[in-house]
Amino acid sequence: MSFKDLRLTVHTILAVMFLVMPLVFCGCSPQKSDQKSYKIAIVSGIETFEQIIQGFTDGMADHGYIESENVFYNFLRVNPKKPEDEVKIRQIIADSVDLILTFPTETTLWVKKLTRETNIPIVFVMAGIEGNDLVETIPHPGGNITGVRYPGPDISVMRLELLRELAPSVKRVWIACDSNYPPNKVAIEMLHRSVAQTDIQLEEVQINGIADIQADLDKRRAAKDVGFDAILMMPDHYSLSLVGWSMITAFAEEFKIPIIGNGNGYYREKTVLGFTPDLSEMGKQAVLLADKILHGSPAGALMVVTPISRLKINYKLAQQYGLKVSEGLISRADEIIR
Repeated sequence: MSFKDLRLTVHTILAVMFLVMPLVFCGCSPQKSDQKSYKIAIVSGIETFEQIIQGFTDGMADHGYIESENVFYNFLRVNPKKPEDEVKIRQIIADSVDLILTFPTETTLWVKKLTRETNIPIVFVMAGIEGNDLVETIPHPGGNITGVRYPGPDISVMRLELLRELAPSVKRVWIACDSNYPPNKVAIEMLHRSVAQTDIQLEEVQINGIADIQADLDKRRAAKDVGFDAILMMPDHYSLSLVGWSMITAFAEEFKIPIIGNGNGYYREKTVLGFTPDLSEMGKQAVLLADKILHGSPAGALMVVTPISRLKINYKLAQQYGLKVSEGLISRADEIIR
């Protein structure tokens, strides 16, 4: 190597050291020093839907939002039936969070009401938009809100159709829900229209609390005939809660009655046919909206996402209940539990 080449090499090394050494001593990189951090509140109204959170935080990490580095989560579990929980929501509003992720319907309506006088954007997941004022329209939700919606009352009708395909002999279907809960009101009307020209009878039970579920099932236990052949789960806060679901599944196992409804997570093992969007997938879909909002897009201008529903068949449980799963159903299933 010539002296000239050596001198160029030394100069190059010194130049690189001049650029790198300040970064070493300050313990940071140019990218991170200018990086903004965000505060996101996650408000859950039902414990059994919390796969949504994992999908959301995993998806955020995939988009470069690293927890405790450039994004900080504040997780709240609230009950819209308890007015005292309003304090928790008002606290996150006071903390000036950058975004609120919330689920399901009733909780989202509550959060929307409490944030009305603020500019805090809301991204909802698994919330029904029928029968309420949650959004203006799907293409333009308006206000400070958008999200990934519950597919709507059509899903209840589709579940009933799947039930008839699985068990044609079923004539009496038990549905227990709070009919005043917005998604249920519309769904029940559609179910009645759906069965009007069939021999299916809907055994409706109005529930205003967990105790109403147990009271109805206990009354049926004492009778010679329980009065129904299948259970159709509705998008209801009480029946889908941990306690309500345990009551219903205990009865179903005792009398070998199939449950059609939500095949996700906590409900997976006790549901013969599940037809619903995947909760984790919905959480990841919410990330796309959250990312746009955090980069300046108005929430109310972002189209509401309608997720795809997945068919999940618990083949093992169907066999235990003496049900024959057709090849047609199997071929359409997204997941089969054997």
